[in-house]
Amino acid sequence: MNRPSWEAEWIWAEGTGNENNVYVEARQSFELTIPFTKAFVRISANQSYKLYINGIEAGRGPAPSDLLWMSFDTHDVAALLRNGRNCIAVAAHNFGKDRIVTEQLQGPGGLICQLDVYGADDQGAGLLTVASSSEWKCRRSPRWKTGVSRLHMWGGYRELMDVSREDGWECDDYDDSSWPPAEVIAAAEQEDSPWPRLVARDIPYLQEDLVSPVRVVSAESLLGFIQAPEAQLAADTAEGREPVVMDASIPGSFPQITYDFGAEIVGYPELEVIAEEGGVLQLFYGESLELDLRDTYLLRKGVNKITPFGRRAFRYLKVGVMATPVPLRMCDLRVRFVHYPYKDGGHFHSSDDKLNRIWEVGRYTTMVNSQNHFEDCPYREGALWVADSVVMAKVVYQTFNDPRLVRKSLLQAAKIQNADGSIPGTGPQRNAYLLPDFCAHWLFGVAEYYDYTKDRAFLEELWPHIVKLAAWFTEQEDDAGLFANADRDGMWCFIDWSDEIHREDRVTAVSCFYINFCIRPPRWRMSWIRIMSTFEDRFRFMRQHQSGHHWSIAAGNEDNNIQLEKLHSCSMMKKG
Repeated sequence: MNRPSWEAEWIWAEGTGNENNVYVEARQSFELTIPFTKAFVRISANQSYKLYINGIEAGRGPAPSDLLWMSFDTHDVAALLRNGRNCIAVAAHNFGKDRIVTEQLQGPGGLICQLDVYGADDQGAGLLTVASSSEWKCRRSPRWKTGVSRLHMWGGYRELMDVSREDGWECDDYDDSSWPPAEVIAAAEQEDSPWPRLVARDIPYLQEDLVSPVRVVSAESLLGFIQAPEAQLAADTAEGREPVVMDASIPGSFPQITYDFGAEIVGYPELEVIAEEGGVLQLFYGESLELDLRDTYLLRKGVNKITPFGRRAFRYLKVGVMATPVPLRMCDLRVRFVHYPYKDGGHFHSSDDKLNRIWEVGRYTTMVNSQNHFEDCPYREGALWVADSVVMAKVVYQTFNDPRLVRKSLLQAAKIQNADGSIPGTGPQRNAYLLPDFCAHWLFGVAEYYDYTKDRAFLEELWPHIVKLAAWFTEQEDDAGLFANADRDGMWCFIDWSDEIHREDRVTAVSCFYINFCIRPPRWRMSWIRIMSTFEDRFRFMRQHQSGHHWSIAAGNEDNNIQLEKLHSCSMMKKG
C-alpha cells in the first residue's frame, strides 16, 4: 500500500520540556461516518509510547534508535474503529536530561502519530487522516508521581504510580474539555528538529507470550498474613483459580511473596488485584535473589489492573504489600514475555547432557537478548554493544533461520559512525564510548553477515562506512605500523573484563585485531582491493623494520617473543 506523506507534527505536554522523567497523555476524538476497509496508525515517540484506540491497547514501541534516524511503527487498527465517535490516545514517556553512563535515552520529549483510514480502494486517497497537532489535547499524566529515584546510573527511573488517578482518559466517551492543547515541537522530518528523519520499522514486531511463575521461593508474612501463595503458578492456569490473599492491615506489616519464573525473562508483569479499601503494592526484581525495588503502586479501592510502563528483565519477582485496611486478593499474576520472533532453525542433541545444556543456554540467552536490537544486558541498560551483537550473531547463524536482527544491529552501529570514521562501542544513540577493538569487531560482523547471506544491497549500503573506518585505523598507526596509544583519553581499550590484560599504548590484542581487519574482508569489490594493497604495503614495512614492540607485563620491557609474523599467523587463524 502506498502510504501518504506525513501530516502529523511532533507534540508534547506544554511546559515539561526541561524536566526529567515525564509521562504525558495525548488524545484526539474524531467521527467516522463513511464505510471503511483499512486503517493504519504510524507512530513514534522519544522514548516510548503505548497506543490506544477507543480504550483498547493497540501497540507499544518504538524500536530504540538514534535521534537522527527515528524509528516509527505502523499498526493495523481497522478492527478497533467503528462508525460514529472514535478516539485515538497515546501515553508516552521521556527520560529527560539526566546523565546515563552509556549516553542513551537522550533528547527531548516528543510523540508523533497519524491515523489514515481507507475505503475499498486503499491505493487511492484516504477517507480520513487524523494527525497529531496543536488540535490534540495533551497533559502531563497525573498517574505517575514525580521526584522518584533512579535504580542506577545506567538506566531510567523507578515507577511510582497512583492507580486511583486513572480516569478513563484513553476511552472515546471521556471529556477532555479541561485539558490544555498539545505543544508542537516540530513538523515531521523537519531538518532542524531533533528528529529530522522518520524511518519505518525494518524488523518484525516482538513476539509476546504470557508466562506464569513456576514456583514460590518464599512467602513471608512479616506481621501480616498470606493465603495460597502457590495459586498463581504456571501449573494452575485454569479460569477461576483461587486468588492469593495478602493482608497488611496490622501497622508495620509487610507480607511478601517471591516468585521464580524458572529462567531470565524480559517483558511486562501484569497483575490484577482487588483491594476493597486500597493499599500499597510493590514489585521487586532480580536476576538473582538480590532483588531491587522498581515499581510502587498506590492502589485504588476495587479492581486494580497493574503493569509497569517500562520493560523489566528478571528471573525472580517479589510482590509485597503494605497499608491494606482489609486483605487484598491477587487474582492474576503473569508476565508478557517479549523477544524477537525467531523461528526454529538448527538443532543439536548428543549423548552428553552437558553439551545439550550448553547449546540450550546459548540459544535461550540469545533469544532473550534479541529485542528490537541485540542487547548485552536487558536488565541493566538494554544498549546495543557492538562486540556482543557480533557474538550473538554467530549463535543466530547456527540456531535460527532469521538474520534480519543481525542486519539491523550492524546498520544501526553504522548510522552513528563518528566523523573521524570510528564507530562507537555502544548504541543505538550516538555517544562518546570509543572501544578500538569493537571497531574491528564491527567489520568482522559485517564480513560474517555477508558470508552467511550474500546480501549485496547490505554491503553496498555499508561500503562508505567501511572505507571511513579503514582510514581511521590507518591514522592510529605509529612509526612501526602498530595501533598505538590505545589508552588515550576518551578511548576504552576493553578486550575483555580481566584486569590482567595489558591495555597501555601498543596493546597486543588490538594490533591483532588491526591486522585481522586488514586481511579479514573478502575481496568484495575492486575498491577494497585497492585499499588492501595499501595495508599489504604497511604489513611488509612492519615485518622488515620491526621484530616486536609489545611490552611484557612480567618483565617490564620489550619482549621479542611476540613477532609480527606471529600476529599475522594469529590473524590468519582467526580469519579461517
